[in-house]
Amino acid sequence: MAELISTKTVSYNDNMPDFSLIAVGGDKKGLAYFIPKKILPDVADWLRLELEMQLCLFVPEQKLPTGYWEKRGSIYSKLLKNNFFDDKYDARTEWRLVFTSDLLDNKHEEYELRGPIPGKKYKTVTQKQLAYRLSECWGVEIAAKDCKMREDWAFYYNRQNDCVECIYSPFTDIYAEEFTSIPVDKSPFSATKEVVLQTIQQLNHSLWRVIGYQPDEINA
Repeated sequence: MAELISTKTVSYNDNMPDFSLIAVGGDKKGLAYFIPKKILPDVADWLRLELEMQLCLFVPEQKLPTGYWEKRGSIYSKLLKNNFFDDKYDARTEWRLVFTSDLLDNKHEEYELRGPIPGKKYKTVTQKQLAYRLSECWGVEIAAKDCKMREDWAFYYNRQNDCVECIYSPFTDIYAEEFTSIPVDKSPFSATKEVVLQTIQQLNHSLWRVIGYQPDEINA
């Protein structure tokens, strides 16, 4: 089974976001999420709502404000849409805001990070190397022109079906099995860099769901 990335094995770098969430209780206790800067305001709103709920539990005189549940549902939907929250289990978890630098400098107990790791340097894989690997795993000859590697994902242009097959970490998976397929215009064979980054984010998100929040450790 694949493993999460321990905070004790990751070093802080300037490409990482300033803040992270750590799960201190609930369904996802022990996990840690980096907080992208663009959704920090939504995460802050979520934490405020959670604090209001806790105050109601411990202070009898405290009442939830009008519209609380509507606002909670709206913020939860935003966090899902931005691929920060994965499902209802995130909403049933007690989260704490911490500095990412403190988290990775071991000023907190060990947590397991959901990747990818910002600022991580990926090993360069040529199209020829990837084609050789896929040919070896699949038992058929694969053309180098139909192969591209981006971060941990291999993309194979299946011209017969006019789609692009996506393979996660093909150099550690002995079978290099296809995870899913995507349209050509969402792949490195046609799309802009920005679109490809969005595609990779969506692939990672789908992978975490399928394998139970245990993404493969990112390859150096």
